[in-house]
Amino acid sequence: MADPVTSVALGVLGASVGAGGTLMAGNAQADALNTTRFTQLLAGQNKQKELTQAADTALASSQRQAMEASRNKDMLLSKARAAAGASGAGVTDTSVVNTMANIEQMGEFQKAMQMFGGLETSAGLKWEADNAWKEAVNNDAATQYQAGMTRYKSKMDAMGTLLSGAGTALSDYTKYKKERDQNMRAALGKL
Repeated sequence: MADPVTSVALGVLGASVGAGGTLMAGNAQADALNTTRFTQLLAGQNKQKELTQAADTALASSQRQAMEASRNKDMLLSKARAAAGASGAGVTDTSVVNTMANIEQMGEFQKAMQMFGGLETSAGLKWEADNAWKEAVNNDAATQYQAGMTRYKSKMDAMGTLLSGAGTALSDYTKYKKERDQNMRAALGKL
């Protein structure tokens, strides 16, 4: 049998090197996870900005469309007045008043629908923007937790490697001691 002290020492050394490697690998993995955190937050922030800008654009577009609907209504009312005047009917004629009231009502309805559509689109995009940021923050927290747990797991694995190495060394030493004691008894028995 090999020198027991050397055997035990090599076993403990091997376990120590293995534990060190486990710790280094765990730390490298955790560092890699932490490196992605900044990128995740930046991507979430950029998505939030893009969606907020899209919401503002949708609202501005609906305002322009509402102004166009109002302008079209005013032009149609002007044409209706001109047609009524050219036909000889007065602006106070019942059919002219009813037609102009319908034009006014439909024009205001179109204007309101344009604004409503823009407000709804804008609200939806702003909701998405807020959720994009919240998702990025939650992903960051999850990644941070995962990195911490990776470090913790590597420490526990390293501790397990050390304990296993110590157990093996103790077992080897116990076998050596038992064998030595048996040999001594046998030698004493022959005397």
